Amino acid sequence: MSDMTAKDWFRDRPHLIGVGVEKCGTSSFDGWLRRSRAVAMPTVKETFALSRRWNESLETYREFYPRRWNGPIADITPSYFRESEVLDRLAALPSQVTVLLFLRHPVQRAWSAYLHTIDRQTVRGEGPLMPIDGAGGFPFQALYEQRAEYYFTTYAPIVKDLHARFGKERVVTLLLDDLIADPDASLMQIGETSGIDLSDLAGRPLPRMNSTRLPCITGDDEALRLWRDGLPHSTLKGDAAEAMWMMAMSWTRSVTEETCRAIHEEIFEDDTRELEELLGRPLPQWRRQKGLTARPIQPLSLEAGRRFVSTLPEKLRQKRLRAARLIPPRRPQ
Repeated sequence: MSDMTAKDWFRDRPHLIGVGVEKCGTSSFDGWLRRSRAVAMPTVKETFALSRRWNESLETYREFYPRRWNGPIADITPSYFRESEVLDRLAALPSQVTVLLFLRHPVQRAWSAYLHTIDRQTVRGEGPLMPIDGAGGFPFQALYEQRAEYYFTTYAPIVKDLHARFGKERVVTLLLDDLIADPDASLMQIGETSGIDLSDLAGRPLPRMNSTRLPCITGDDEALRLWRDGLPHSTLKGDAAEAMWMMAMSWTRSVTEETCRAIHEEIFEDDTRELEELLGRPLPQWRRQKGLTARPIQPLSLEAGRRFVSTLPEKLRQKRLRAARLIPPRRPQ
C-alpha cells in the first residue's frame, strides 16, 4: 500500500472545495455539479478528506474518485469551516483551490437544521442528537439555549476568516436564493474565480435535494402506537425511547413571521449588516422573512402503520418506511 496521503492526492490539481455552511444548499449544488463533465466528483457527497480522513492512505481517495482523471476535482463537505485545522491544511495545499461558501437566510437555515435533527432523531432513529428540555419537549426556541453555535451560525466571522486565509479573490460566496433564481450567474462567478469551464451546466436548474419532510403524526392512539413501536429506534428502552417519543410529539410545527423577524433582529441583524459590507451588496430579503412551516407528508394512518410494523427485517426498514410514506422518498423535489 502506498505511503502517499491526502496532501499528495490534492497536489497539482485545481479544486472546488465547499467548506460550509450546512443546510444552505450544499446537497443541491453537489447534485447539480455531478451533471458536469468538467470536474470529477467523489462517490459520496462528503469525503471528510481534509478532516477525519487526512492521514489515511492514497487508496482511500482513489476509492472516492475512481474515474481516471487529471483535471479539477470537487469536494463539498460543509463542516470543514468549523475546524481551523482543516482550513489550515486547505490553505497549505500546493494546488489551485477555489473555496465555495454557501449561505442562506440565517433563520431559514436554523429552521432547516432543526427539522433535519427532528427527522434524524425521531424518524430515522439516529439519536439522541439533542437533549430534551425540562418541559419534556424540543421546541424550536430551545435551540439557542442548547446549541446556538451550530443552529444560529453567524456568517460574517466565517467570511472574514476565509478572506484572511485564502484571499478574497479565491473565495466564492454563494447565496441559496441566487443559486435558485439565477444559477447561470453563479456558474459564471465560479468559472471566473476558478478558471474551470462549467458551461455544460448552463440552463440547468438547481435540483432540490435533502429537503426534510416529516410525518404528520395526528392519527388515533393505535396508529400512533404502531408508528412508535415500528421506528428504527424501537429497540431502545427506558429513558432514551421515551425521550425520542416525547420529541416526536412536541416539535414545533411552525414559526410565525413576527417570531422570525424578532429572531433576526435580536441575533442576526448586526451580522447581516457586516456581511453586506463584506460582500458589497445589500440583502434586503433577509429582513423580510415570512413565517416558517414544516412541509408534512401524508398524515399517518392506521393502515400505513400496520403495513410498516409488519416488515421487521432491519435491512428493509428504510425501504418500507418510504413505501408507507412515513419518511420522504429519495429523489429531488
